[in-house]
Amino acid sequence: MDDPEISPKLDPGDYEDRYPKRNRKSKIEDLSSLEDAELQNYIAEKPTKLPYDIDEILTSPDFEYDDVVKSIPVEDFTMDYIKSTGLTTPLFFYVPPQKLGMNMPDPNNFTVDDVLENVGKDRKIEVVEVCTQNGRLMNLSDFIDYYKKPVNERQELLNVLSLEFSSTPLANLVSAPAFVPKIDWIDNVWPKELFKRQENLLSKSSWAREQDFSTYPKVQRYCLMSVANCFTDYHVDFGGTSVWYHILKGEKVFWLIEPTEENLKLYEEWILGGSNNSCFFGKIVNKCTRLFLKQGATLIIPSGWIHCVYTPCDSLVFGGNFLHSFSMPMQIRVSRSEDRIKIGSKYRFPHFKQIFWCYLAKVVKLATGEFIKKCRL
Repeated sequence: MDDPEISPKLDPGDYEDRYPKRNRKSKIEDLSSLEDAELQNYIAEKPTKLPYDIDEILTSPDFEYDDVVKSIPVEDFTMDYIKSTGLTTPLFFYVPPQKLGMNMPDPNNFTVDDVLENVGKDRKIEVVEVCTQNGRLMNLSDFIDYYKKPVNERQELLNVLSLEFSSTPLANLVSAPAFVPKIDWIDNVWPKELFKRQENLLSKSSWAREQDFSTYPKVQRYCLMSVANCFTDYHVDFGGTSVWYHILKGEKVFWLIEPTEENLKLYEEWILGGSNNSCFFGKIVNKCTRLFLKQGATLIIPSGWIHCVYTPCDSLVFGGNFLHSFSMPMQIRVSRSEDRIKIGSKYRFPHFKQIFWCYLAKVVKLATGEFIKKCRL
């Protein structure tokens, strides 16, 4: 979309973490400057157990369905398949990343130390305290030190879910499946001038580099680092985005729920129940599917699917989020749901309304040959 001179108004606070939590505090705590003794006291005051019986939900036959998630031959996963199905069913593949058009590091020669080297030791990241599902800030180097500790030396469970690395050297090593940039609105409708402005901003502004500020929706490349026994409670990815997800190392267990209107309403009620509602959401709906994934698996989660994730062993995952035209109704439905359950802007898709206007501008141009000039959204 090079012709329309669209310049969306950007909000510095309109990015960050992609997983709202029922119990998460509105203010993220920065503990990176605490002395060791102060940090120990902080940790000692936190809950140490998960709210659910993990062994029970890992083994319960209530979540055994074989007609929800599909595994198809990679040769059949074409643009014609995506157009005919609308990408509404979760898919998983056990094929070399290159078969899906992905770039991935060699898992035998890549560790969290390589993440640190390519992203930068001073990068501030948000980590999730698993037992509270609250977030706090840490230096990436401190988290890597924590991750590398033996299991019996970890005093708490910490999970990294939202390390976006598009503006770092790590982006040269990791890319999405080939179909994603063909349909992703960020690649196809977001003004190209704002990508160029991003490069200039990062080169000239130390504030922009420190805050990881972006002039486009920076959600396309995430690194997830989870230690054994981490758990991420039920959520819908922000803005109804679809997700690609590749397990470079480790294992994951997903519980997936189809986004029917009934299930989405139940989810809204469950979210609004907050900490008083300790029931596992998968037991509230009529059908919840459990999916075990091992190293080398690639998962595609469609728009709106409600899911939670357990990590049986230390894991390193790469993934990304994307909006696309085939899921527009669900993307709008999820956005309205986020309004109802009062999800703050920090936990929503950055520049969501602006990118919809950019999409509409492209539709108008394709349909009429006309394009919008000098339109500020």
